[in-house]
Parts: sequence; C-alpha cells; structure tokens
Amino acid sequence: MKESPSAYYIHCFAHQIQLVLVAVAKGNDDCVWFFDRVSLLLNVIGVSCKHHDMLRDARLQNILKLLECGELQTWSGLNQEMGLPRPGDTRWGSHYKTVLNIIGMAFKFI
Repeated sequence: MKESPSAYYIHCFAHQIQLVLVAVAKGNDDCVWFFDRVSLLLNVIGVSCKHHDMLRDARLQNILKLLECGELQTWSGLNQEMGLPRPGDTRWGSHYKTVLNIIGMAFKFI
C-alpha cells in the first residue's frame, strides 16, 4: 500500500463502476428481460437431471458427428464439457461465462 497508494483507490473505483452497472442494468427493461430468460433456461435445464443429461447427450452426439466429418479437431483442452454456471449478482464475469456457454451450445445444436 505504501509503494502504490493509488492501488486501493483503483479497486474502490472499479467496485463503484460495478455498482453503477448493476443499477443501470436492473433499470433497463431489455436487460431485465434477457437475464430473466437466462435464469429461466438455467432453471429448466439445471433443475432436472433428465434435461441436463439430454443436453449432454445431444452435445456428445454432435461432437461425434463433427469428428467423423473431420470438421472438429481434437487434442488436449478442446471439446471439453460446457457447464451452465449460475450467474451471481455480484460477479458479472459469471453472467458473461453463462451467456457464452448458452450461445456455444445453441449454435452447436441448431
């Protein structure tokens, strides 16, 4: 702290920006609608083990089909199972990761 006294203020400023973003997002009808739909989707898939297994099986079949066609490459770190983490109100990175996983899954099954 003594070497870099501004480090603390940067952290507080980042936290203040996050609080403003949360307040603005909760006041925007489009954002509220979008995150309500994400939450609904997570509830439908996440609550039921059967739905979760169906999603996993569909993704596995899609990966196998793409591997047979040569459209998908394999090596360490690729084609890992994607989860649908629950987004937290205080961590916007969790919302981002959840939305990316939903988009990735949707495009692979359409």
